[in-house]
Amino acid sequence: MKIEDYQEVIANYQQKCFELLNESIVLKSQVNSLNKTVEGLTAQINSMNKTIETLKEGK
Repeated sequence: MKIEDYQEVIANYQQKCFELLNESIVLKSQVNSLNKTVEGLTAQINSMNKTIETLKEGK
């Protein structure tokens, strides 16, 4: 292989690494956002379950 061929291979590796890193960052951000949503919904469920228990005890 010529030096130009190696340079092209390296450039392609660098581009792919950059793309994969960006994709990883985006996916991690989405996971964090969804985890916050799950935590909020879990808190609502727990609150509702406490309300249900309180109402059952009042009967």
